[in-house]
This record gives sequence, C-alpha cells and structure tokens, in this order.
Amino acid sequence: MSPPIRVYIENARARPAVYWITPDLLAEALGGRPALSGRIDVSLAFDDDGRDDLLSEAEVILGSKVDTARGRSTARRLVWFHSTSAGVENLAPFDWLPKGAQLSNSRGIHAAKARDFAKMALLLLNERMPEHYESQQKRVWRRVYSTPIAGKHLVLVGLGHLGRAVAEAARELGVHITGVRRAAGAVDFADRTVTTDALDSVLPEADFVVLAAPLTPQTRGLFGAAQFARMKDGAGFVNIGRGPLADYAALEVELRQGRLGGAILDVFDTEPLPADAPWWTVPRLIVVPHVSADDEARYATNALSLFLDHLEAYLAGKPLPNRVDLDAGY
Repeated sequence: MSPPIRVYIENARARPAVYWITPDLLAEALGGRPALSGRIDVSLAFDDDGRDDLLSEAEVILGSKVDTARGRSTARRLVWFHSTSAGVENLAPFDWLPKGAQLSNSRGIHAAKARDFAKMALLLLNERMPEHYESQQKRVWRRVYSTPIAGKHLVLVGLGHLGRAVAEAARELGVHITGVRRAAGAVDFADRTVTTDALDSVLPEADFVVLAAPLTPQTRGLFGAAQFARMKDGAGFVNIGRGPLADYAALEVELRQGRLGGAILDVFDTEPLPADAPWWTVPRLIVVPHVSADDEARYATNALSLFLDHLEAYLAGKPLPNRVDLDAGY
C-alpha cells in the first residue's frame, strides 16, 4: 500500500473564526469519510505558527492565502492547492506554484447565503430604502414612492455560481435578467445573455445592476464612469464580486448628484475599509463588510466538505471539479 499523502491545512489568523478549520471540525468531517482512512496524513496550523516544515512536506494544501514568496521557496512538493475562498486573486500571479501543480477553489458554497442577500438588496433598492435612510439621517420627512419590483430589469455581470444565485433571487421576484459574461452562449437562468463587450448597450435598460464576476486582469475596472453614466436615472447598483471591478469614485459622483437611486457595496479595494475612507458617508450608499455570501454557521463546514469531495476525486485520479484555469484566473 502506498504511504499516505501529506495534507496541510493552514488557517489565516487574521481572518474571523467563521473561516477556521478547527481540529474538532476536521475530526468530525473525517469521521464521515472512511474511504480516506489511512490514505492521508493531515496536519493543521495557523499561518503565523511559522510551520514551514509542514508547508515543505505537503503534497496537498488547503488554505485561504499563502504568502507567495514563502510558497515559492518552501512548498516545493506541492501538487495541488485548494482555496477555501471562491476568488483566488489573492494567490495570483500563480507562478509561485510548482510546475504542473493544480489550483482549485470553493465556488458553489456561497450560493444559499448569496441568494438571500441578493433578494434583500434588490428589494431595498426597489423600495428606495437608501433614500429613506438618507432622509432619516437628515431628519427630513421626504416622501419618495416606489412601484412593485415584478417586471423590472436586472443586468447581471458574472454568470458563475454567484451569478446563478443572484439570478435565482431575481427570478423569484419576477425580475427580468440580462446576463453578461466573457464567453458567448446562453445560460438557463437568464432571459438573455450578452458578452462583456456589449455591456454598455444593455445598461440603459437596467433598473438594477449587480456585479458578481471574479476579479481577473480582464475584469479589473470593468465598470467605470462611462458605465455608470449609461445607467438610467434612479437605477440601483450592487457589487458582491470584488471591489476593483468598479470605479467607486465615479459611483460617488452619481450618488452625490442624486442621479442613481442607491448602491449596496459588499466589497472594496482595501479591506477592512479604513475609517477615513470616503464611502462611509456617501449618500444613498450602504456599506456591507464583505459578508454577503458567507454563512456564519456553516462556512468552514461547507468549505471543508467541498475540499474532502475534491480530495476523494484527487485520490481516485479524477479531475478536480473546481479546478481553476490559471490563465483565466478563475
């Protein structure tokens, strides 16, 4: 029988405990996977424990982030890295990976929470709640009216697992969906689909725009001043993808002028958002601290379960379901 493969699980101390794989959680999960017994040797530590010995011996690593310089010099036996996050831009550029090593991610575990958040965000914007909150802060009794959301139009940028969750929420509300994606081709959860180069042409139709795309060199800065200017008066904007997808300074201009109805931002270029960041006080803007798709009770459990599914596939010589295309970045 072959010796067990070395698996190293590294938690990031700076991340909230919601994301930590604990010894108890690991033991419980492995207890339900008898097929893995004797086939893996698992070690668990925090990044600030400095366990380069574990990093250097690992064939498989589960983690949220690795210092890429440390990974390049130390993780020389690495064959496969699995990220506990869906986005992997914090691991790029990927040239620190040993030649031939695979990278996979945790896309799919965020869907249930993201669906709820998207439904809430669309309803808040439709009911013009950012404007009501602005009036509350000013102690002004200002009546603004809204109409039912059914029949309105969403432009959804990004049609992966996160985008599908947003689309499911929108469909439940009776909202029409135009999906925007890099590659041509329809998806079953959008009423129509266009490629990214047609984004500007569909924006004037949108009552709501939601960004749910991954951050790659191609999507960075995708939504700028020209795109905000093409949105109709009173439209709402949501970003649950990554902060650098959009130019928030351009969004601020539109919100301060009162042209857009409101915005809900879950992601920012710098996180945590500094106390002196301008976005805290922009009118009609709701700041959310990057929690839209993260389940407080089950994030770590779901991430670990998905990893173990992948580990069983890996041991069986099967393709990794969530393998990342290193050229595309997702």
